Amino acid sequence: MEASMATKNIHHQAPVYGRVDTAAQLGRLVREHRKGLHQVTLAQTASVSGVGPRFISELERGKDTAEIGKALHVIQQLGLDVWIVPRGVTPGTSSASRVVSSLGSRK
Repeated sequence: MEASMATKNIHHQAPVYGRVDTAAQLGRLVREHRKGLHQVTLAQTASVSGVGPRFISELERGKDTAEIGKALHVIQQLGLDVWIVPRGVTPGTSSASRVVSSLGSRK
């Protein structure tokens, strides 16, 4: 049994980025990104982000009442961006750029 544990290779799948509709989907994406690309521990992420490991754990498990400000900070610390665009507009496209530009000109 010990030999099988020693040879066990844990491979994390690369995250699938895209639209997020639920806290659970957001949490799953954050966890996949943290483990798959960054390969950092939950504790390391918490330390760099200035939050507790419990918060990271709850965020990754999709807790609906996770604080939005803390969640956005963790997401940014992991090198992710959050885009809010009208339905039907794909972030990063010229359509999205026009929407963002028009919103900025309303100030």
